[in-house]
Amino acid sequence: MATGYSPEWTAHNSMYTARFRIYYSTSYNASTNQSTVTITPQLKTSTNFGSDYRVFNGAGLSGAGVYGNGVCLYSFGSNYGSGNYLRCGSAHDYFRDLGSWSFTVSHNANGDASFTVGIYGSVLAMYFSGTGYTYAQCFIGTVGAKSSSTITIHENAASTIASAPSSIATRETLVLTMRRLAASNYHIATFKYNNSTTLYTSGRFDTQLDFAVPRSWFEDYPSIASLPVTVSVQTYNSSGTAIGSPATASLTVNADADMKPVVSSGWASLAPYNTGAVSGITGYVKSYSKAEAAFDDTKVDMSNAVGAGIASFSVTCQGETDSYTPYLTPVLASTSVSVVCAVTDTRGRTASETFTLTVMDYAKPVLTGIEIFRCDAQGAEAEDGTHYSAKAFLSHSSLDGQNSTVLTSAVTASGGGYGAEESLSSGTAHLSSAQLSADVTYTVRITATDALGNTAVYYQVLPTRKWAMKFRPDGSGVAFGKAAEYDGVFEITDDWDFRVHGKEINTLLREKLLSLVYPVGSIYMSVNNDSPATFLGGTWEQIEDTFLLAAGSSFAAGATGGAATHHHSTANHTLTVSEIPSHTHGVQGWRYNNQSSGDKWSTSYTKLSDSPSSSTPVLATGGGRAHNHGDTGDASSLPPYLAVYMWKRTG
Repeated sequence: MATGYSPEWTAHNSMYTARFRIYYSTSYNASTNQSTVTITPQLKTSTNFGSDYRVFNGAGLSGAGVYGNGVCLYSFGSNYGSGNYLRCGSAHDYFRDLGSWSFTVSHNANGDASFTVGIYGSVLAMYFSGTGYTYAQCFIGTVGAKSSSTITIHENAASTIASAPSSIATRETLVLTMRRLAASNYHIATFKYNNSTTLYTSGRFDTQLDFAVPRSWFEDYPSIASLPVTVSVQTYNSSGTAIGSPATASLTVNADADMKPVVSSGWASLAPYNTGAVSGITGYVKSYSKAEAAFDDTKVDMSNAVGAGIASFSVTCQGETDSYTPYLTPVLASTSVSVVCAVTDTRGRTASETFTLTVMDYAKPVLTGIEIFRCDAQGAEAEDGTHYSAKAFLSHSSLDGQNSTVLTSAVTASGGGYGAEESLSSGTAHLSSAQLSADVTYTVRITATDALGNTAVYYQVLPTRKWAMKFRPDGSGVAFGKAAEYDGVFEITDDWDFRVHGKEINTLLREKLLSLVYPVGSIYMSVNNDSPATFLGGTWEQIEDTFLLAAGSSFAAGATGGAATHHHSTANHTLTVSEIPSHTHGVQGWRYNNQSSGDKWSTSYTKLSDSPSSSTPVLATGGGRAHNHGDTGDASSLPPYLAVYMWKRTG
């Protein structure tokens, strides 16, 4: 930007002198290599005669006006009172602006431009006489010229960047295009990381620079995947002299997608991690095994990662990732499992390999087709047999032959311990070697135990032989339908009913228990939605969505009431004096003397006139006006609770 003044021009008569000059300022546009020149003609007089100065074409001048670079920007008319003229106020001893105009000039390749300015017209001074709007006038003379001497300005005619990428990846071609102002100029570009460290300086180029962005720019930045880069382009003339300031642009250079670790065969391996129940099993067992990953960093090629190192290894399976040694998956939950092994570098770039594991299915042992009965020594079923026969079919997971399952049976008399386990073969009846008494109840247990320690167990009771009635040998106990086994006990076989007055004993006991524990009017509570009528009998009605309250003098037994929600409102409630909080009022007072009794004071929220007829006094009680504080809405009245099912016995 350049500023300055033209030479001065003078107009005068025998009494007064008027001096003119033109102030100029410039604004440079590097993209077009042009400047906009703004000119402002200014007037100064040697006397304070005039309070109103006018410049016009008062002498029949040819081409009177304001000029810029030889072109008339504003033409003066011949009338100083209307039409085209310039005007300013008192200009005694200082220059006053008359207006502003602009024009454009072009610079050459070296940044030079020149132009002329001028003003050419007549000057009239006018003075207000003070009588009405009459003016005294004084013609000072003709002033100026259409052009001044040549004014030269200079700008650094540096090139500007026409196009540059905002983002680019390594190994992509970067194209930088310059807008050159002179064919003889050339450029040198410098690329810097974070506007500080130089990454690359180009050779000389004319209007375009293109090159593949090298990965080497990242060598010193092992943890960064995106570099903020500033490019600075300096323009030089044919003599090698720098022109102006460098043109700059910012861009982001990203590490390309292949700037990451490269893995080779055998860099990662998986092996079963079997502990506890499966510690002796080879291979993966569903619901028990984990997989453990091992990594060989010598088979991880980091050359493509350009300066980055290995940050971590990880294993991902079933939505879980483990990045710490010993790199374990969760327990394998299906028979085919995908496991992703990965290596991550210090830039966060990852290489990975997916492995598919075949997992052996597993289920606990299952017993089916079970047959257990008393028998004789030859294995024939007999009610009074002194041996037992046991048979069961075993199903189990073989785990590739590693899961051996043991099938056994054992017997115990009621109240005693089990004897030795006897081996069984799946699907084959086994004649027990145990000696049984025909008049003792026994329980036979069949057990299947696999290599993982899981079992399947089945129990069956072998009753005594049947008797209509049987006493203990010493007469201390009796049984019906079976042998008597206990002293002082009245026994009945499980498949017989005991009736009193035609009713089963269980029914009678239930009725007695119901009347003792839950008489009519009792409340039964449970978290299960089963009516007590189904297992206790009686008639019950269900109670729903109601709290229980202890009866007393305030609440009679059987009374109902209450609500799940409550609502508060202050709508249109008038406060009493006792409800009003302590408060103050700011008031104003005016005095007036329109009564013979003397001065009176009145207070009001509105200004009173000199002789008011009435006023609104401040009311200490609030004026008895209704008010609203708003509603609470519907709010819960419930304390913390546990909801249960309830029934009331009605019969």
